[in-house]
Amino acid sequence: MKKIITIILSLSLFISVISVTAPEVTAAASGESSVDTPEDTGINSYPDLSDAEVSNLVHTAMEKYKSHGAICYVIESDDGWSFYGYDRKNDVGVIHPGMPYYPYSWRDIGAEYKLNDWFDFKNRLYYESYFGNNDNIRYNFAVVEKTDVKIDRASYFGDIIDTGEKAFPVADSYTYLGKAWEASLDNKQIMCYRIGVPEDDRTLYQREVNYLPREIYIGIEDGEIYRIDEEWYTAEAKMTTIRMYKTHFTYPDSLKVPKKVADKAVLDTFADVIRDGVAYYSPSLKHSKNKKLWASGLDRNDENEVIKKANIRSSISINNNKYKVEAISAVAFYDERNLKKVTIADGITQIQREAFESCRSLQKIRLADTITKIGRSCFKKCTSLKKINLSKALRSIGKEAFKKCTSLKEIIIEKNIKKIGKNTFSECPELSVITVKNKKMKNYLSSQKGRSFTGLDKKVTIKMN
Repeated sequence: MKKIITIILSLSLFISVISVTAPEVTAAASGESSVDTPEDTGINSYPDLSDAEVSNLVHTAMEKYKSHGAICYVIESDDGWSFYGYDRKNDVGVIHPGMPYYPYSWRDIGAEYKLNDWFDFKNRLYYESYFGNNDNIRYNFAVVEKTDVKIDRASYFGDIIDTGEKAFPVADSYTYLGKAWEASLDNKQIMCYRIGVPEDDRTLYQREVNYLPREIYIGIEDGEIYRIDEEWYTAEAKMTTIRMYKTHFTYPDSLKVPKKVADKAVLDTFADVIRDGVAYYSPSLKHSKNKKLWASGLDRNDENEVIKKANIRSSISINNNKYKVEAISAVAFYDERNLKKVTIADGITQIQREAFESCRSLQKIRLADTITKIGRSCFKKCTSLKKINLSKALRSIGKEAFKKCTSLKEIIIEKNIKKIGKNTFSECPELSVITVKNKKMKNYLSSQKGRSFTGLDKKVTIKMN
């Protein structure tokens, strides 16, 4: 079974009565070896407790646990220790994957620099850390939707939230079993109690009836609760596992994404940022660092969802930084059959291949004046498109860009055009006039006869102005 440990952060509770866990129990509970009692510490000066005093101690500690601000737990597996923490007030969570040892303090987790993943649910920002070149730690962040926030909060931190918000059930009775010293990671000596729970008492785990509580361990350091550990059996296999509700003054009472992480993080590549039904993303690490994005349609699970218009921005603000949108990605709105109107803001320079192919309901499109490239098959099979005003900055039109635009009547190509691909306007039966405002293109188009304008109806007039 996994050893499950829940940690309470920075809980200050003065305990007037102190008792300690037996050495062998402490080792099982914490994953650390116990140490011999030093002669000068006077362990025997700490009084033993009555069962009533032990019960009062447990009840008091559990009440303090419920009211604590940031609550964390640690899971032990074959890969090491993994740390989970959640702050209810700030709505922030943190996960630190496998560590080779149990983290006794916040510094061991390395909140500022180690491989922590942060979840800023309030601002819908997730931060991920990873090793880059030369083993440098780098940070990515992604913007998530409200629906994802709700799901992820429950998935990653649901147990912590439930424990903090619901009344903490306690057993009917406890038994004092002993005391001992325990060694912490920084070689401090911590007094621990060992407290028994009747095996047949299920009241402590009312929500987990498959488990039978066995023992509780409470550690005291300088008059404050250091941790609360609980050992329990599985009801079926009678195998021992441990849940620890830990408190320690070196853990923070609140969690926030460290400024160092937020400042260094770059937008995760291919992580969508949704604005007005349009997805924006960074296609490469270089784009992320330069704060440049591409626009795309949404990945939709519901095939019946209808998208009728798309307003594509030239820039968006993410995490208080401005990102420039430079292109519409390949197959961005491919086969969006209900899409009727598209507006592309000035500043965008490229429309990649097949971006609007088979948008059969598309009737109006406002191209940015800054568009320099239209990719191949970009508007292919846009059968409702009657007119399009091409950008004056346009230099290149890919092959089959307007093929099978069966309603297109006229098109004007501005003077900066340098290249028109093969079959660009083929199978457009309603097209009657193509005007090219670059006389220098005459020889180019002549040499491309049978290619650029292949498949044109015989009635089409090509004007060179």
